[in-house]
Amino acid sequence: MARPSRAACLLVATLVASARANAGHAWMPADEYARLHGAAADDPRLRGAAADDPIDADLRRSVAQFAPRTTVQETSALLARLMQPDLRDNAVFVLGGKVFATRRFLRQGEKNQGLCVTLRSAVKRGPLPNVAFAHLSGATGGDADHHFLKGEENGVPTTVIAKRGGYAQRGILLPNPYFGAGRVGTGGDLDRWQSQTTALRRAAAKRAFSKRIPRVFWRGTCDNHEGLPSLVGRRVPTPARRRLVDTEKRPRRRLMDTEKRRRKTCSQENGNRARLLAASLTLARPDVFDAKCNHLAPPKNFTCREGAARAELEAAYASVSSKPRAAMDTRWVAPEDYADFRYVLNLPGQTSGSYSRNLNHLWATGGVVLLWDEPIVEWYYPLLETGVTHLVVNRSTAKKVIKRLETNKKEYKRLAAGAARIADYVMSAGGMANYFDHVLEAVRRHLRYDLVLDDRRALLELLERKWSKEASGESGPGACDRLVEFKVTSRTLRMRHPTGPAREVWDVVERRRNICETLRGMK
Repeated sequence: MARPSRAACLLVATLVASARANAGHAWMPADEYARLHGAAADDPRLRGAAADDPIDADLRRSVAQFAPRTTVQETSALLARLMQPDLRDNAVFVLGGKVFATRRFLRQGEKNQGLCVTLRSAVKRGPLPNVAFAHLSGATGGDADHHFLKGEENGVPTTVIAKRGGYAQRGILLPNPYFGAGRVGTGGDLDRWQSQTTALRRAAAKRAFSKRIPRVFWRGTCDNHEGLPSLVGRRVPTPARRRLVDTEKRPRRRLMDTEKRRRKTCSQENGNRARLLAASLTLARPDVFDAKCNHLAPPKNFTCREGAARAELEAAYASVSSKPRAAMDTRWVAPEDYADFRYVLNLPGQTSGSYSRNLNHLWATGGVVLLWDEPIVEWYYPLLETGVTHLVVNRSTAKKVIKRLETNKKEYKRLAAGAARIADYVMSAGGMANYFDHVLEAVRRHLRYDLVLDDRRALLELLERKWSKEASGESGPGACDRLVEFKVTSRTLRMRHPTGPAREVWDVVERRRNICETLRGMK
């Protein structure tokens, strides 16, 4: 399947630029983008890019944060650095359309598996360049506790799936893998995402403005890092009946390392505070807001906020804790059900206050997308413009925004059309495959990977001799055995749960041959 040209993204950029004069709304990421790219106007590598393609401009800036390579020796040294013990379990190699990483990389979580799925499905749509990079799948982005993103080394190209603190954080943005998942299995499949968004856009087209529910809709988890229990039990299905389960007795999820270090502080709760404030809007104006939690255990520690902000949070907690059931809904909501509403809300993630996987499909719902005002950025945010593709809200402005839109059908339709353009041209399967190709090619050019990775014999020499077990002096396998090919297959597995189907289809990321065996077998 042919990929769309970058003209699709440029079309959206043109539409955004033409409406900026009429937007006039502040938004943290947009303000930061203007500052960064205004300051970079004298850099010949970046000059003019922001006007032509905002995504490409920030991609160039992000790649330029890493030291370039110009010779075979420099590129070989960089690849050797990627294979050292502190980095190799974050390393990803794309060679000849195949994906290689260590076994531990795959075991680190579903987001790493999702990256492998996305890369493999992107290859089906067209060849990807030979490239290598370090990948951080955490939601915090470039402020993660990794020395190769803290300036001690500026030569290790590192990709991230979001930047919690904004564009200036180090790292090269890639899409998060929470798209294209089946009912079960690993996400990141572009072909499945295309069929899912097509179905969602078809459902959205059947919901005219007059038939949509005039409320703001959101569903998600409202949690905390303080170890607080749920404010209410919740009803869960059992084979025989529905019964009330005390969520205080449920085992809590395993905390991430960053959470363990900060669990007694207020700094990790940006996402959960935003979710608490949104839920309190539902209690205050249930005729306008339908933002409810499927698990309700909001934070109570607001010591990192002062003045009016802290008072607002304390009032929200008092409201929600007094009527917790009114702020809770445990029913499953299918993506197509979001299209029943005029307004769909995106809130920061509950784990670390960064991206939310929910946003990926909101652009295709046919409604107006509302983003909570936070500095978080994802890969396509340079194309977004408040007042054109979405609106920005917080606890104090949300009611005014909805009141204005309900009396201005023309503005509503313009915003819904702007969101649909993001779904059709940017967040589409073709748009994401094209972006992966563009990112990897930018990294490849900057680090001159063509000098080493395109020469199969030279690469095998490095793997089998210079990076061998004997040369490294390490115990355990050498580079050839550490890096293995990953391939995505679908398997029908026998299930054990008593009420579901006996067999289900899962996407399985399988380990294949080691990198040296695969390279020797390539033509």
